Amino acid sequence: MRKITLTHVEGPEGNSFYKERNCFRITLGNGVVAGWSHEQLATKFMSKINQELNYKLVTLNQILIEVLIHHRKVWFYITNHPNHVAIERDIKVAFAGIDHSLEFATTRGHYENGNHMVFRQLFGAIENLDDIMINLQKVERHLKHGVEIRMLQVFRDRVEYLRKDLAELGNGEGNVEMKTTPLIEKNPVKRKK
Repeated sequence: MRKITLTHVEGPEGNSFYKERNCFRITLGNGVVAGWSHEQLATKFMSKINQELNYKLVTLNQILIEVLIHHRKVWFYITNHPNHVAIERDIKVAFAGIDHSLEFATTRGHYENGNHMVFRQLFGAIENLDDIMINLQKVERHLKHGVEIRMLQVFRDRVEYLRKDLAELGNGEGNVEMKTTPLIEKNPVKRKK
């Protein structure tokens, strides 16, 4: 069975003055760094992360199935859209990107940089899936199918929830205080051009 399996736990560096270097650390691809004083605790956390990632993988795959069905239903009408060539190309490329991302996410978690790669691939699959739904909504708007537009929006909302949940996964865990830097600035500084 295909599944995500992250394995990379960094061990203590030894006699360091810094508390965060003398613990078992797990760095995830969403920017979360968590540390534990005992290896068993770190391993238990990694197990929980793997369970959560696999649940998200199943959820993502289920949404993909629903969007694929929707795509095949609207496929007959895509040529009615004035920009149908670009839309069809973008959808085809996005589906291929999702396949590639999910394949990497399920086969590369044990690599040394697997903790980062899996998250990057899942975020990429989510982005591609959202792009497909945006393009399908364009076609549905052109056809004036209000119910179908709303149905796609429900799928997009589910994908956005999945993206946010993935970004927060593992946040606040660990029994050793770690200095982390967020991936995204909460209040970015406006710069003059």
